[in-house]
Amino acid sequence: MNKPELGTTMWDVREHLYYSEGKAAPLREFVVEKVYVKGYFKGRYVSIDVSDGATPRRYKVSDIGKRLFFTAREAAIYAKKLSDEADMIELRYGGQPVRRSWEMYL
Repeated sequence: MNKPELGTTMWDVREHLYYSEGKAAPLREFVVEKVYVKGYFKGRYVSIDVSDGATPRRYKVSDIGKRLFFTAREAAIYAKKLSDEADMIELRYGGQPVRRSWEMYL
């Protein structure tokens, strides 16, 4: 896989915890966020520094297409997979399904 150029827009799937009224523990959701390639770090492997403007993240170049995506739709499909897996666990123990804020990208 070729490295994307600096400044390239990509899409990241992140776990987000939030609080709901009447619940003591935080609830979980997966969100799809637009990020930009900020630079490359070369250590044991080449990794990409991406940022949404607030929180920098680092991914391996090999994570492109697995955890970091070129389109919002690809990221939403991955978020759906993670949400479905989380739902299986939550619903088994009487929890509620995770919020699906990424559905607008499908």
